[in-house]
Amino acid sequence: MLKVLRKPLIATAALTLLLPVGLGSVSAQGEERPHALDVKSMAEHFEDYFPIGAAVEPFQVEGEPGAVLEHHYNSVVAENAMKPVSLQPEEGEWDWEGADQIVEFARANDMELRFHTLLWHNQVPDWFFLDEDGNPMVDEEDEEKREANKELLLERLDTHIKTVVERYKDDVDAWDVVNEVIDDGEPNERGLRESVWYQITGDEYIRTAFHAAREYAGEDALLFINDYNTEIEPKRTHLYNLVVELIEDGVPIDGVGHQSHIQLGWPTLEESRESFEMFADLGLENQVTELDVSIYGWPPSGEFKSEEEIPAEILEVQADRYEELFELYRDESLNITHVTFWGIGDNHTWLDDRAQEHSDDGEGKDAPFVFDTTYHVKPAYYAVMGFERPDAPAREMTFTDVAEGDWHFEYVQDLFNQGLIRGTTDTTFSPNGTLTRAQFSSMLVRAFGLEAENEAPFSDVQRLAESTQAEIAAAFENGLVKGFKDNSFKPNQPITRAQMAIMLNRAYELQTGEVYEPTGSTPFEDITSLDAEAQTAISMAYELELVQGYGIEYRPSQTATRAQSAKVVSLFLSN
Repeated sequence: MLKVLRKPLIATAALTLLLPVGLGSVSAQGEERPHALDVKSMAEHFEDYFPIGAAVEPFQVEGEPGAVLEHHYNSVVAENAMKPVSLQPEEGEWDWEGADQIVEFARANDMELRFHTLLWHNQVPDWFFLDEDGNPMVDEEDEEKREANKELLLERLDTHIKTVVERYKDDVDAWDVVNEVIDDGEPNERGLRESVWYQITGDEYIRTAFHAAREYAGEDALLFINDYNTEIEPKRTHLYNLVVELIEDGVPIDGVGHQSHIQLGWPTLEESRESFEMFADLGLENQVTELDVSIYGWPPSGEFKSEEEIPAEILEVQADRYEELFELYRDESLNITHVTFWGIGDNHTWLDDRAQEHSDDGEGKDAPFVFDTTYHVKPAYYAVMGFERPDAPAREMTFTDVAEGDWHFEYVQDLFNQGLIRGTTDTTFSPNGTLTRAQFSSMLVRAFGLEAENEAPFSDVQRLAESTQAEIAAAFENGLVKGFKDNSFKPNQPITRAQMAIMLNRAYELQTGEVYEPTGSTPFEDITSLDAEAQTAISMAYELELVQGYGIEYRPSQTATRAQSAKVVSLFLSN
C-alpha cells in the first residue's frame, strides 16, 4: 500500500449534516479562535495581486474596527456616507462630515479610496426629481415641460457631481459613477432599469454622469459602472451591450465593478470568470466591489437568529466557497485590479436586513465575512489566505451527480474521504468535466504528503494561489512533473490521458524506488509513436489495471475526465 497523508477535508459539500456547534469566537473543537489583529494581514498577503478593501461607515474607522481595517485592508469605500442622500439631502445643503472622516482615515493610513457612488436609483433625495414648482417630474404629461424637467434634472446631476468630485478628486482612486442601471429582468429591449432617472432622461443620465466625472476629475481618474449579478444572463449581456454602446459613442468608461454578492452555491466560478474576461477583452478594468458570501441561498431563510446558532458545517462550506473564489481571483489577477469586501466583520452587514426581511418571524442573522461579530477569524479567513484550516469538521459527500451504482462512485467517494478532491460547485462533482494539470498535480502531492523547499521554476504559475504554487513546486522537486520546453507548466490546461499516466508512473518510481518494467501485455496500437517514458507509463497504468482503454486504442491525447482521474488515482493509491 502506498503511503497517503490524510489531511482535513477540503472538498466542497452540500449542507446535509448541520452540526450543533455555533461560531462565536470558539472553534468547533472548543478552541479560542485568534483575533483578526493576531493573524497575517490580508493586504500584505495579496500585495502582489490586488488591493484588499472594505466598505465602512464613519464609526468604523475608530477603535477596534479601525484597528482591524488598518491591519488587514489597504483600501476603503464608504458603505453609505458618500451616496447622494448622505452628501446633499437638500438642494445646495451639503453634509461632508461622514465622508470626510473616511477620506481622512484613508489618507492617514495611506490607503486607496473608492468612491461609492455618484449616482444610484436608491438613496437619492426626492428633491432631485421635483420640478421648479415642487411637483414630481414623472407626472408631467406636457412634452415641452417634460423636456425642461429633463434638462433641470441633468443640470442638478452635473452640479452634484462637480461639487463632489472637485472636493475629493485628489483622494479618490476609483469612482463608481453609476450604480445598478441594468434591470434584473427585461423591462425593455436594452435591459435598462426603468428608474425615475430613466423615466425622465432615458439613458442620458448615464452619459451625463460619466462625461461630468471625466470633466471634473480629470483624464487620469478611473471611472466605473457598477452592478450586481454581472455573472448571469440576460443581465450580463445587457450590461456588456450598454458598455460597448457607450464606449463607441465616446463615453469615458474605464472599468466595470462587479458587486459579487455571492451565495454558497451561486453563481458558478465559470460564470464569474467569463464576466471578468469578456469585459477585460474590451480593454476595461474589472474590480470586485462589494464581496460577501451569504450563508443562505435565495431567498435567505433567516433561520439562524444569532451567530451562536450557525452550524460549524455551514461555515466550512462558506470557507470552501471563499477558497475557490480567491483561487479564481488570483488566476484572473491580470484582469482584476481590486477586491473589496462589503464590510469588515459579521457584526455589521446589510445581509442581516435581508435575512430578517425573508424570515418567518422577522428575525435572522447572516455571517458573510471572514471575521465574526467580535473580529475573530472564521474558517473563511484561512480559506481566503490559502492556509490549512486548523479545525475543519468531517463532512458527508453529497454530490447530486455522483450516485451509488455509477461506475465512478466508489472512486470519487474514496478520494473525497481522503480530502483529495473537491466539487465544481457545492453539490456537483461534474464527472464528465475536465481536470487541469495543476489540479491533478495537487491531488498527487496531497496524497503523498510531498513538500517543496523552493518555488516552482515555471514562468506561468506566479498568479496561482500560493497553496497551488507550493503544490506544483513540490510536484516538480519530487519529479512528478517537468513542464514544457518554453519553461511553462500550463497549469490550467486540461490534463490528457498520456500526461496522467506519466505523472502516475513517476509517482510509482518515487514511492517504490523502482523503475516499472512493462510485461509487454499492453494492447494499444496508438502509443507506439510516443516517447519511451509515455509508452512505459501507459503500459504501467494498463498492467496495474488503472485504465482499460478503448479496445486497441488508449487515445493518449484525449482529455481525461474528472471521473477517470478519480478512478486511476484511487486505484493507484490502493495498489
